Amino acid sequence: MTHTQVGPGTMVELAYRLLDEDGDLVEESTLDDPFSYVHGYGQLFPAVEAALEGKVAGQRCTVKVPVAEAYGDRDPDAVFTLDRDEVGDPDSLKVEDVLEVEGDDGHVGALRVVEIVEGGFVVDGNHPLAGQDLTFDVEVADVRPATDEELETAERALEEADSCCDGEHDHDHPHPAPGLVQLRRRD
Repeated sequence: MTHTQVGPGTMVELAYRLLDEDGDLVEESTLDDPFSYVHGYGQLFPAVEAALEGKVAGQRCTVKVPVAEAYGDRDPDAVFTLDRDEVGDPDSLKVEDVLEVEGDDGHVGALRVVEIVEGGFVVDGNHPLAGQDLTFDVEVADVRPATDEELETAERALEEADSCCDGEHDHDHPHPAPGLVQLRRRD
């Protein structure tokens, strides 16, 4: 009996634990509720995807992702104050709430409220894990060839990610991986 190996065009299910640079658990997915992705379509950090290449169901690995290959350094200019009148329903906002904002280019981003000040809100546009080395403990739960529909969906997602920056990748401020890390935030 042959086991399908992780490689381009395979649908992969993972159980993982994501640890921040202090070793604290940030996010996890279990074998009972695995994370699924199509390999080779930029849905994971490149270091994680490379470490999974050739693995089969049941195999594990630990991957260290340095700041530069994760969410980049923290940008001090991404922390600024919004006036109350720039925010819809300002009376309901609390520290740690996340505001979705649309830039002039149509790109949607997130601003986390870090402080409430007189007349406004201090917000942080950095990803919460910016400036940190990350560690992923990963177990491959299942691997199989992706269906045509799964491949088309992965291709569309990749094209959308590329179109937000005209196909260029800014290495100083990498785009968040559209899969593995999606922090759960307080509503």
